Amino acid sequence: MRSLLSRGRFLVKLSLAKTLEQTADNANCTPAILYANQQTFERDALGTGWYLVFPAISPCPDQGSQVQLVVAVTSDPSHPEHRRAIRETFAAKSHLASYNAVLLFFLGSNPGRSDLMRAVEREASEHEDIVQESFYDVPENLALKTVAILKFVALHCPKSEFVLKSTDDTFINIHTLLHALQHTRLLHTTFVLGHVMRSLTPIRDNSLSWWVRELFYPHWRVPDFVEGHAYSLTSSAAAHIYKTSLRQPILVHEDVYVTGFCAAKAHVTVMHHAGFTNDEICSDSACGLSHRFSCRSDSPSHMTETYEEMEREAGALCFPPPSGLFLVVCGLVLLTLAFVVCKEAQTRCRGRSTVCGESDLLSAQFDKRLV
Repeated sequence: MRSLLSRGRFLVKLSLAKTLEQTADNANCTPAILYANQQTFERDALGTGWYLVFPAISPCPDQGSQVQLVVAVTSDPSHPEHRRAIRETFAAKSHLASYNAVLLFFLGSNPGRSDLMRAVEREASEHEDIVQESFYDVPENLALKTVAILKFVALHCPKSEFVLKSTDDTFINIHTLLHALQHTRLLHTTFVLGHVMRSLTPIRDNSLSWWVRELFYPHWRVPDFVEGHAYSLTSSAAAHIYKTSLRQPILVHEDVYVTGFCAAKAHVTVMHHAGFTNDEICSDSACGLSHRFSCRSDSPSHMTETYEEMEREAGALCFPPPSGLFLVVCGLVLLTLAFVVCKEAQTRCRGRSTVCGESDLLSAQFDKRLV
């Protein structure tokens, strides 16, 4: 299997004699253009391939002019239970309708499993919420799957307001997320909002999962990017990043490629928000998610349990977790109160009994410790 890099595009010739693992070993970026056939293809003008499955009913009529949020979930063809859980919980149609939001799952192809492909077609026909493209659905193609989301928004839903990109094992608090997005929109018109990873260096050890060859990326620092399990961006940012991705070589690190390299090239602002807690497992308490946007589910049943707990405790009074600054301020207030109480006791005791003299001594010692 050979791969050629020319003007930021990749030419991949698929051969039955080689495996995907061998291709991944030859070049960090090549597997992201593996299509589900045995022919030679150059990355097409739209950047990802062609549609195998597409909703018959447009989820974005009038180019999405009435859509506030596109919930775009990357999923594996073999994860129908994950998609079912999402449809029945935070992304249920009745729930999304109240926010003018639409749900879409983005899948790659698995031509070696004809039974799986037929099952995806049946599921898509029933729910009209699956977009499947012709590239192989393998971990090396995660970047291409995310670019497929950006392409869909840019070409089919450009008038929508926001996009949420998440994985099918991530639970999302849409209400809290939209509130934060609307607030951020007052200050910035085009942005990516997520858990920002800063000042990281490329991994050169090829025994690790996310290593990158120095020949492909010789720089010592990775651009700031947002962690990929869940993040949001404006639809205008999605269009800018998608257009930029057509001129950039694909990298297997999806979040680094899309929200790091391409966002920087497109001059899109990447912003941090502590509400994206993508690495934390969803807690049993609804208050644990009331002030957050995302958490990870162990299984589809766990996602259902999380949603049911939130529904049971809807309207409960939940306070945000204390920040580090809040704890420091509380400590200073308590210290000040203690100082004032000691001073008052010292004032009352002056000129009185010996006991007060002992109180003065204790107060003086306390004053020295404060100094």
